[in-house]
Formats: sequence, structure tokens, C-alpha cells
Amino acid sequence: MGSDDGAESGALRGLGVPRAPELPGVDLGPLRNGLGALENLALLLRSIKVGQKSLFAAVAAVHADCAPMIASVVAAREELALAGIDVGCARRLCDALAANLRDLEGALAHTVGSGRLSVSERLKLEVEIPRAARELGATLPLVALLDRASRAKRLEPTPAELIHDGDSEEADAVVVHVTGTEAAHGITLHVDLEAAKLIVAVGVALVVHGQVKPTAKLSFSVPRGGKAVTTIERGPGDGIEARILAPRMAEPTLLCAQVALTRLGGRLEYSAAEHRVSIDWPLSGAEGTG
Repeated sequence: MGSDDGAESGALRGLGVPRAPELPGVDLGPLRNGLGALENLALLLRSIKVGQKSLFAAVAAVHADCAPMIASVVAAREELALAGIDVGCARRLCDALAANLRDLEGALAHTVGSGRLSVSERLKLEVEIPRAARELGATLPLVALLDRASRAKRLEPTPAELIHDGDSEEADAVVVHVTGTEAAHGITLHVDLEAAKLIVAVGVALVVHGQVKPTAKLSFSVPRGGKAVTTIERGPGDGIEARILAPRMAEPTLLCAQVALTRLGGRLEYSAAEHRVSIDWPLSGAEGTG
């Protein structure tokens, strides 16, 4: 049930990423479909025009999606580990996601087993289903990011400008002021473009987390020694304005971003007290060392 389109709830559309990266490896299809089904069910539960019979059919369909989603998460954990992703990170992310999906499956099983959706159960699901959708929407991009980082074409240099060139039409996107674009001119980085864009979006989410009207400033520089650095800080700044739709935050978000960037040859440091993220990018052999 559900559709691949919009499965990531727009979490990856910021910085020009239309959806979770799709590369051979981890099969994210059941998770994307399941997320779409959860989001559709959440909308149906909030509608007073949808009857109990139609809602029960939708609940039963989502319940049927749970087993394939759980199997996909378990397989993803093994695939990521085999691909070289830190075992502890893969286990922490995937085990938490699988546990949440099993809880959801158990909650829906009671309703499906009864053969009807009571008023009290509908009220309960109006809370439970959106929560499950938020959790899956926050963690699915992280699974995709780790998969992308484990299979990235790191030998293909990426112009630095592309990583910082983003525009989102979403109304709730974070306003980011980008500086240092001249410094980025002509610099190439040995990172996967799609993974790098998502890592920058994660950095924005980290520094603006909890702000009512989130704004951030992003700067790029190449200090002596050839190290390319992206700095993301909370607050307004000067420069080119961009809108970045930062992904939802989940408990392992920071760890996954750090592991993914390390796999890509870089490094990410985060200071919660300073609301600051520093990303070190590997330069191509033609431009310097990283």
C-alpha cells in the first residue's frame, strides 16, 4: 500500500535531493511504501468524512505492510554491515526502527483481529499512526544515507558549489545564508554528491533544532593545508539566500551523519552548546590533500 512518490515526506528535497538515494544494495522499497501508507492512513483518520469500514480496510492494509517493512530493516542492517558501515551504527539505527515497527504491528493486530475499528481504537490510532509515520520518516533517510555512503562513487570529483547550491519550495524550509561561494569556485571534492547534500541538510537540522523561526548561516572555506571546510551555525547572516528543507531529527541522526561522512573520507563535528557544525571534505588529488 502507498506510493514511492513523497515517501520521504520531503525530508530529502532540501538542497535539491528529491528523495532518498537509490543505489543497488539495501532494498528500501517496502519501507518507502509503508511510510506512504502510514501517512495516507494518518490523513484518513483525521477526516470526518471517512467511515469506519473504509478506515478498517486501510488499517488492515497497513498491518499487512508491517511484516515486509520489518524484514527490510533486518536485511538492511546486515547489508550495511557487509558493505563496511560501522556495525554499531547500523545496529543502533536498524534495531530501533525494527522495534518501533513491531510495536506498530502489535497495536494494529488487535484491531485487525477484532474485525472492526471501534471509536476508542480510532482515537488511539489518531495518535499512534502519525507518531509511527514521524519516526519512520526521520529514520528512513538515515538508512538511505548509510547505504549511499557505503556504495558511493568516490572517484568522481564533485564541484563544491553543487553541494551548497540548494533551493526548496517547502513553506517550512530553513532560510540559510550561504557565503564563501567564491572560495568554492574551482574546488572539487571526493564525495558522493547526493550523500553530501543530505549531510549538509542534516547539519542545518542540528543547528536550528528547536528554533521557532529557524535560520542558519553556511560558509565554505579552504584554509592553508588544503582542507575544505563547511561551517553551519545558527542565526542570520549575509550572503546568498537559500531554502533548505532539513530532515526530521531522530536519536541516531548525528551518529549516522558522522559515520556516513567518515566513510566518504571526511569528518563531521557538532557543538550543541555553540549550535555549530563543522564538516571537513576530502579534496581531489588535483586540488590538494584531505
